[in-house]
Amino acid sequence: MFGILRKPALTNLFLMLYLSIFGGAIGLFAKLSFVAFSPLATIFFRILISSLFFILILAWQKRIKSVFKTIFANWKQVLILSFFGVGAAMIVGFVGLRHTSAINYGLIYNLSSIFILIFSLFFLGEKLKKLDIFLIVVAFIGADIIITNGKFYFNVLEAHIFGDLLVLISAIGWALYSVLGAKFSRQNKEFDSLSINLGVFLFSLVVLTPIMFLSPSNGINFPALNLKVILGILGLSILSTAILFFLWLKFVDKEGGIWATLISLSENLTGVLLPIIFLGERLTVPIVAGGILMILAISGKELFGLCYKKDKAIN
Repeated sequence: MFGILRKPALTNLFLMLYLSIFGGAIGLFAKLSFVAFSPLATIFFRILISSLFFILILAWQKRIKSVFKTIFANWKQVLILSFFGVGAAMIVGFVGLRHTSAINYGLIYNLSSIFILIFSLFFLGEKLKKLDIFLIVVAFIGADIIITNGKFYFNVLEAHIFGDLLVLISAIGWALYSVLGAKFSRQNKEFDSLSINLGVFLFSLVVLTPIMFLSPSNGINFPALNLKVILGILGLSILSTAILFFLWLKFVDKEGGIWATLISLSENLTGVLLPIIFLGERLTVPIVAGGILMILAISGKELFGLCYKKDKAIN
């Protein structure tokens, strides 16, 4: 009965829960940070704190020299991933959010999950089963029910077109970062998740630092700083960036794009539930319905996957 709770299964369960919870918590932490940090400052300190966190880990492991050597040896890959992961996914996505509605942003960025699936077929050589397609459609419908509150309303007014296009670019950027990061890691085991993310963040800091300090409107509102804001920026930087990005690339590398698609979609559920719990926002029937669909899709993938492994072992 308890054979299913073997160590690998528990590890996967932890990874899925962490990625879903703290991926969905990005919006909550960002809301807390925006009280005192401008959006650009939030991105800058998010990357800076994450980089320092990685360096402290490497110093404890006595791997700083070897990891930096690996980063420099793979500088071309670092530039490519920086362009997609920070340039497109973070910066372009924020600019797009300022020119479109929150609902449009959620719906369009949600397409990153589908792009992860598509790119994994090409770059990771994955094969898609009919059951996978069905479960992904179920999860996608559940995510859209949550985002639109059950109305499936999509604003295509002309004023939103520019912002919608930028958000679409951002979604594609995150998908490419996820899949290419896994591909590069598979090609060179030394260029692992930690090396990739640290290299990307350090290069991004080189680009963002002069922009940050030469733009007077992109700073910190010091009078607004309080414990809640500090915890927000630390949570965003460490829990929802450094640890999240590290585990995310390892998860995509190990489990592939199909699982990554389902987990990415599940972040929409936690992204709504956390503000309900901590910010007092209202729980609605569509949120419950969409959440049930997404849980069923993920559970179905796990159960059918276990059955497949069991049948394969018997044969």
